Amino acid sequence: MELLTTLLSTAGRVFIVIDGLDEIDEIERIRLLRCLLELQVSCDEARILISSRMEDDITSVLCDKAVVIRIDNRNAGSIQAFIRRWVQMWLQSRDFQAESRNEIMGLLAPLSSKANGMYSALNLLLASLNDIPALNQAGMFLYAKVVLSCIEHLDDMIAIRNELQVLPDNLDDA
Repeated sequence: MELLTTLLSTAGRVFIVIDGLDEIDEIERIRLLRCLLELQVSCDEARILISSRMEDDITSVLCDKAVVIRIDNRNAGSIQAFIRRWVQMWLQSRDFQAESRNEIMGLLAPLSSKANGMYSALNLLLASLNDIPALNQAGMFLYAKVVLSCIEHLDDMIAIRNELQVLPDNLDDA
């Protein structure tokens, strides 16, 4: 842990992705989760994404320390929560007036419904191809993330307004 913490502290922003946490022994995964939580405290720039089935032990360790995004069902609420959290963090890092903040929130309001509209279209297409449902769920979040990344580094209200006034119709357009 010390070596990893030292490496990550000097590396800048680092993304750690763990897939299938539920597939390891319960005792080991609790130990791993606790180490990752310590790491998150020590390394401000580390971002951790854990992909797993819902398990009680994982939920109890991460209860107030993580944002849960479910992709196994229609997740309009999760997309809205993702967008809301991203926008709150982004707005905190910017010095916009209240009026501009409200305008940005209004411009972003249709984003989650557009992403969910994508779900319906993708679901029909993928159902005809007998594809797995998780693929279309991921596309909804990717669509939202791509749109949000277009404004991430903008500070000028005119440029932000230009980006958000007409949202892309699909992931390819985004």
